[in-house]
Amino acid sequence: MKGHINGTPVHNMLVDSGAIVNLMSYLFYQTLGWLRWELIKTKMTISGIGGGPPLHAMGNTSMELTIGSKTLAIAFFVADVQGYNLILGHDWSQAN
Repeated sequence: MKGHINGTPVHNMLVDSGAIVNLMSYLFYQTLGWLRWELIKTKMTISGIGGGPPLHAMGNTSMELTIGSKTLAIAFFVADVQGYNLILGHDWSQAN
């Protein structure tokens, strides 16, 4: 699936209806031009990603995600996720 975050094309998105939260890889967050100190701090630990160990979220952010003709403000937890730029979870699925 392809889309845009704040006008920047996004590839490698996964829709995971079993995921509770929306995730953004930290590498992609940096590609968008944002800095780590701009994240809203959190102590969230995220587990169950690709069978790997739990990940500590670096923070969260809200950005506009456009897929097709639909644009929504989406809250993302930012973590060192490998393989995908975005993982869209239950929150995104319910809004669509």
